[in-house]
Amino acid sequence: MDETLKVKVLVVDGASLTRFALVSLINLHPLTVVCDEAGTAPQARSLCLESRPDLIVIDIDIERGDGLNLIKELHTLHPPQRTLVVSGREEIPSIQRAFGAGARAYVSKLDESAEIIIAIESVLAGRLYMSPRISYRMLEEFAGSGHGRFGQQVSTLSNRELHIFRLFGHRKGASAIAQELGISVKTIETHQQRIKEKLHLKTAQ
Repeated sequence: MDETLKVKVLVVDGASLTRFALVSLINLHPLTVVCDEAGTAPQARSLCLESRPDLIVIDIDIERGDGLNLIKELHTLHPPQRTLVVSGREEIPSIQRAFGAGARAYVSKLDESAEIIIAIESVLAGRLYMSPRISYRMLEEFAGSGHGRFGQQVSTLSNRELHIFRLFGHRKGASAIAQELGISVKTIETHQQRIKEKLHLKTAQ
């Protein structure tokens, strides 16, 4: 098939090995070709404007930015593109917010690679898609299992606060998080205080 007729895909993931795997998988599909790849949020914004992709495959854990807000930003920069999330996050708030931000599909990094192809084909056909693993997590939520009061409190966090809360959960300090997100330590500490207040915690770490 003529390369110019294929669906152009921008891959956004902070891990170079994961990007390599995604690029290889997508380029094997007869209808898609990777036009660019980005490892940080600023790179993703720049390449989205430059390449004008038809589809963006993105991890919502991204360096120098918040992936959930980035999905919204990329839609604003280039509205025709469609977004497929491939992420290690499986908690309900992240899944819900990804779709709320404009994602058309959500696949876990623990899924089989074939799920990514199924997701791409579903999105290109105009359908929403969740892998069976993610669908099961959502069904657990609807059934009310294991997502009680604390889950409700987590839902009050903003996208940025949820991202920072996860980074603290990975045992990263305020300085490391500030450097990763490109903001000041004081801003991180302000978010940390708000997180503690919303979740009624003694510490956000």
